[in-house]
Amino acid sequence: MLLNTARIPFVSLRDAVASDDTAITVFKRSNWPTVTANNGPIKLKDPPLHDANGLIISAFGTDTADDVLTSYKLLGVARQNGPIYTLLTGVMTLGTTVATTHPITSAAVTSGLWVDTITVTGGLFSGMVEILDSGNNRIAGLKFDQTFIDEIYMEIDLSTINAFYAILTGY
Repeated sequence: MLLNTARIPFVSLRDAVASDDTAITVFKRSNWPTVTANNGPIKLKDPPLHDANGLIISAFGTDTADDVLTSYKLLGVARQNGPIYTLLTGVMTLGTTVATTHPITSAAVTSGLWVDTITVTGGLFSGMVEILDSGNNRIAGLKFDQTFIDEIYMEIDLSTINAFYAILTGY
């Protein structure tokens, strides 16, 4: 249950990404992406997410129904300058629920569809995640406890979707 938790607004985790990311293959701090507006890592210890015990990620893309984001990788840096972990890996599939407006910026979105199916194929948190409302042509969510992570970043492969957006909230 989500009772007695802080009301935390959604923030952009990835915004209007239209090309593949450069994969982080050497897990050292100097390879961690720079924080940029709406596309870089999110600092979980800063407002508005500093009160979150857990996180929920939802996403949408611009393409057609049933197109698949062939892979996502959720990466995190452990507290106190700890190592970079691969938290979750998997696949996301667009459904039929239309996303005409960006929920945070209110910008118009052309040919936008919410992700309705999320799968987890690996990662450190793979056994500790809950997938909310997956496969129902609505808006799916990826829910997990924040545990020991200070920063979070989503790396994506866009070989089959035109653009990708991910939003994040805490509970």
